[in-house]
Amino acid sequence: MSFANNLSESGGESLARAAMIEQGYMLPTLQVEVPNMVDYGASYYVDFCWYLSSGTIYGEMDGREKYTNPEMTHGRDSVDVLADERLRESRISIN
Repeated sequence: MSFANNLSESGGESLARAAMIEQGYMLPTLQVEVPNMVDYGASYYVDFCWYLSSGTIYGEMDGREKYTNPEMTHGRDSVDVLADERLRESRISIN
């Protein structure tokens, strides 16, 4: 319970963090805002972030539901959801 964190947005994120803890990895900062370098003034949030002396690493933990659950897809089909995710990833990676 000492590692519980209400910033985890899903059970999958909590399970991923639990595995990191069990393996002795550096704990990430959760839900970090990343600027959108294409659409200035907009931003994204990443599930995990590690600040290292050699640079910053972002991590995501997305489950199947993100692409199949109508409440999460907002009526879009999975191809559109995946295309949006690819765009998001490409914009995050230029940071």
